[in-house]
Amino acid sequence: MSLKIIQFIANYSNSAKLLDKEIAGKDFGVPIEKVDIMGNVGLAGSYGVKTLPCFILLKDGVEIDRVQGTIPPRLITEMINRHS
Repeated sequence: MSLKIIQFIANYSNSAKLLDKEIAGKDFGVPIEKVDIMGNVGLAGSYGVKTLPCFILLKDGVEIDRVQGTIPPRLITEMINRHS
C-alpha cells in the first residue's frame, strides 16, 4: 500500500500560504507533493479542486480522501490515520 498526498496551493491564496507555513517541516509519515494550481491547471481540474488549500490522499495513485479549506493541521493527520 503506497500512500501519498497532493497539496494543491496557489500564491494568491492567503489561507493556502498560511497553512503551508504551519505544516512546513512536519512529518506526516507520507510524502506530500506540493502542486501550484497556476502552473498545473489541468491536474487541479482532473481532481476537481475548487477550494484551497486542498490535500488529496492517494492510495496507489487513486484518490481515497481529501480535506480542504482553512483547516487545522490535525485534520491532515486524521485523514491519514483513517487509511493507514
